[in-house]
Amino acid sequence: MNYYISKYGNVIKVDLGIVILVPMDESSIEYQQYVQFLIEGGAVEPSNITTPEEELTFNIEKETQTYLKRIADGANAISKFSAELRVAKLAGTINEESHKVIDKALKPVRDEVLAGQWISAKDELILLGTDIIGQQLYGRIYNELQTYIDNNY
Repeated sequence: MNYYISKYGNVIKVDLGIVILVPMDESSIEYQQYVQFLIEGGAVEPSNITTPEEELTFNIEKETQTYLKRIADGANAISKFSAELRVAKLAGTINEESHKVIDKALKPVRDEVLAGQWISAKDELILLGTDIIGQQLYGRIYNELQTYIDNNY
């Protein structure tokens, strides 16, 4: 039986090829065995070994951070688009009714972007099509979504 510091900085035990994460809890038998190992002069060396629990925790945290970035990017993109639409309405480029129709039609796309689901947003846009929002606006939104997807997925 040997103890190592895992790739992620945790103490792990390797015994007969089985890798176990040692909980840093004094009531744990694994922890008590680890302390006894140290008392008896055992050495703990760094390694690139990981446990399935560590990999799962690492992957969940990494994916969580990715979603948080996509959500923040989505909030920024939607805020900018909403501001542009409002400025166009205030400038008389589009009327109040057109503003409402476009805003309502794009709600499923907006909701997906705000949730960090850019691919789903593109799918919603494709389902929406060009009839309500027009080819030019559709193309612009499609290109923004696709560029984001290309750069961040």
